[in-house]
Amino acid sequence: MDAISSYVTLEEAQCYFDLRLYSEAWQTASRQTRIQALSTATTLLEEIPWLGRRESENQEFEWPRILKRDGDAEFPKNIKKACYELALNLLSNETVLDQETERIKRVRSAKTEVEFFEDIDSARVFPSRVMDLLDPYIDFSRWPGRTVEVWRFN
Repeated sequence: MDAISSYVTLEEAQCYFDLRLYSEAWQTASRQTRIQALSTATTLLEEIPWLGRRESENQEFEWPRILKRDGDAEFPKNIKKACYELALNLLSNETVLDQETERIKRVRSAKTEVEFFEDIDSARVFPSRVMDLLDPYIDFSRWPGRTVEVWRFN
């Protein structure tokens, strides 16, 4: 088993990606790059304010957590899936960590205009697939900077 700083092991991730369509970025990455992607994904997920409380104050990561008052500690499969998907996104998109691109609201052509959102430095913009997996476990009352995409049709 690989000792990496991640919610998941390299072996667990490989099993996931062996069954996932369009995982070429994972499959072609070196072992070291895969480890870095999983570690980076975990680091980014650690910034989220989660519901519940940690199982132990001494544990390395925010998961597993106790989500119910009298419940046992849980480590939902969707949290691990989000880690896999975020790692794949990091491997597929070299600008995903670029805060400036996260702040872009609109880019127009012609004379070229770039409009930025208001300061969102406290928010991390995650891919929608990852957010779909994480939503049930996030304490949104403690994440005031979360950005919400709004579409307006005229």
